[in-house]
Amino acid sequence: MRGPSNLKEQGYLIFKGVIDKKSINYARNQINDDDKVNYYKIKPFIDLEMMSKVNSLTNMDLDYIKYRVSNSNNSDAGSFHRDIHIYNKTQPIYTCLAYLDESILEIIPNSHKNLCIPYLDFYKSFKSKIQLRLRPGDLLLFNSSLLHRAIFYKNNTNNRRLIQLFNCVSVKNIKEFEKSILHIPCRDKCWESISNFLIKIYKKKNTSNLLNKIALLPSFRGYGYRCNTVYFIRHKDKEIKYISTEAETSRPTKNIYDNKFHKSNTYNMNKYRYKDIDENRRKLYKFFTFDIEYIIFFLLLIVICVILYLLIKISFKFKKNLLKK
Repeated sequence: MRGPSNLKEQGYLIFKGVIDKKSINYARNQINDDDKVNYYKIKPFIDLEMMSKVNSLTNMDLDYIKYRVSNSNNSDAGSFHRDIHIYNKTQPIYTCLAYLDESILEIIPNSHKNLCIPYLDFYKSFKSKIQLRLRPGDLLLFNSSLLHRAIFYKNNTNNRRLIQLFNCVSVKNIKEFEKSILHIPCRDKCWESISNFLIKIYKKKNTSNLLNKIALLPSFRGYGYRCNTVYFIRHKDKEIKYISTEAETSRPTKNIYDNKFHKSNTYNMNKYRYKDIDENRRKLYKFFTFDIEYIIFFLLLIVICVILYLLIKISFKFKKNLLKK
């Protein structure tokens, strides 16, 4: 483990073997063979073995706004992405992970400081990626703006049980972040068929790497950073500054703390207040964070192609005139 300076400079910290085997087995037992979760029993593990230990090891006082428990079914994680969309400067907002099985996470160190990567720096940034091999008992804390993706195709087992704590922020500033983070649930319009398709894609190396290269454009460019996307989707609520995304999976609609097993890979809100996007503005959010980046990119390509065509045409015309002389 490196010091807290690594969290600030490189964007991540790994705490090796800080959770004992007994606690890991306890957490595993709360995820059954049907990949359903006993949230009532796994919540103490989250609070005591994850959040509390991170705080004691870093001398920070963090708590999380939402969390997710999954087992190889978090389909949104297979391409480079950021867990928080920020449109000014990097914030002290973190993600905390505990893997209950050996897994690999690919990250681009220092990318949390570069919220909008210039097109000409894409290749350099992409080549700077590294893979972190995480084992049961390890904890990973990283800035939520850090570019990262899950590697599903290198798993030695069928299980990739994972607990993710999102929007981990200082308790003393929790009221500020309750007001300033806008969450993007899919509600009853989740495309779970697409989610299931992506799960299969990311478990094969070639298709996983191909899709990652296609999908990295919005995350590298900061999800409409130059357009200041948050301005267009917050409506009249000027307190909103950041966007916290959620995958194509619905939130629980009933009590999940009844000591029974419930669906995994759902976004579960913690005890704090939160703001959800207005349903009517969800399409606007998708346009400014994803679609517009591809539109701008392809328009630039067209302009470049036209300029190259004109230059070649002028060059041939010039050579032709020289030959006539």
